[in-house]
This record gives sequence, C-alpha cells and structure tokens, in this order.
Amino acid sequence: MTWGDWMMVKWTIEEELHIEAQSRSALMHPDDRDVRSLCASLIKQNAYYTRLIQQATGHIAHLETSAFLGEHQTKPPHRSVMDLANRAARYAKLFSNLALRLFRRS
Repeated sequence: MTWGDWMMVKWTIEEELHIEAQSRSALMHPDDRDVRSLCASLIKQNAYYTRLIQQATGHIAHLETSAFLGEHQTKPPHRSVMDLANRAARYAKLFSNLALRLFRRS
C-alpha cells in the first residue's frame, strides 16, 4: 500500500446501494420539516466528526513524531483520549441509519 492509499474510501456495492437508498429517501420525502431537521442534525454530526478527525490526526502526528525522535512513552493513554473514543463509538451507533429512522416514523 502506497502512502495515502489508506485515505481512499472504498465501499462495497452493498454499502453504495444502501447509501444511495438513504439519500433518495431524503430527496423524495414529502415532509419538508423532517428534511430540515435531518439536515440540521447532519450538519452538527459532520462538524463533530470533522473535529474528531482533526484531533485524531494531530494525536497521530504527535505519536509518530515522538516515535521518530525516540521519545517512547510507557504510560497508558490519557483518560480524555479514552473518553473521546468511547463517545465517538456511542455517537456512531446512535447516528447509524439516522435517515431511515427519521423517515420511517412518518
């Protein structure tokens, strides 16, 4: 794997079809209020994940720099890092299939 290949998102055909079905359900939904609510939720979720990726990238860069310079730390990860990882997992579970859940209730 060359540098940067891991950043290329690769979907299975099933995942692509599932995403397309979810996006079409939003486009075809008759209730504008539900669509606006979904849009607002997705904007907040996108901001959260953008910040999470920025922080993770910064942390990874710090770890790689420390390893490169030979400053290996032996203590376990800081509690806030573990809390952040746990919150990210909870939010990912909570927001999975959000679009389908919103549109199925109407």
